[in-house]
Amino acid sequence: YHGLNCSEVECFGLLSNDSNVCSTHGSCILPSVCSCDSEHVGPECQYPICYGVPSNESSTCSGHGNCTFPNTCVCEEFWHTDNCSLHECFGILANESSVCSTFGSCESPNNCSCDYGYHGRNCSEVECFGILSNDSSVCSTHGSCILPDTCSCDSEHVGPECQYPICYGEAFNLATTCSGHGTCDSPDTCTCNAGYHGLNCSEVECFGLLSNDSNVCSTHGSCILPSVC
Repeated sequence: YHGLNCSEVECFGLLSNDSNVCSTHGSCILPSVCSCDSEHVGPECQYPICYGVPSNESSTCSGHGNCTFPNTCVCEEFWHTDNCSLHECFGILANESSVCSTFGSCESPNNCSCDYGYHGRNCSEVECFGILSNDSSVCSTHGSCILPDTCSCDSEHVGPECQYPICYGEAFNLATTCSGHGTCDSPDTCTCNAGYHGLNCSEVECFGLLSNDSNVCSTHGSCILPSVC
């Protein structure tokens, strides 16, 4: 106690009538005993409170920032909101629908947990049948991987993996492809069985003449199978 009438109390080296006593955030009520305002705590009222948590506690500002003034957090990199409670992944907040390319969840800063079939740091790569969408061999090199195990094929191929060429409007794996008499090796390219000819293997050969030749079968019949009139 100090003063002519011993009316001034001392708190941590400052008298109660000093404007700086108790860090300017409280009143010195007993020797080295401060009564702090509602926004500060600590022996000398030196710790501001941010959203109910004093600045000297590890959980202040959600554990991801510094409480510099009452309810004023300075967040660490990649953390946001007033209380530093929300992180980001590659520039997008974790609670936004577009985070992780909309195909995953932002578990921690710049750490996406991707949905099934999606890969990459930002879940931007799709997988089709074990091959990523940015691989030149995806969808048998004849299409684009647009969803997990879903290929969008070019106009000349069909099949789950775009693996079947189309010959004259029919897929490689159909019984009627190449008129049923050949193999569709590549788009509109048939390899005909013995005795069959034409782009689509639609012409039959009988004794050296094709079925569309007016002289086939000596002009007296139809060539119905190879060398069968």
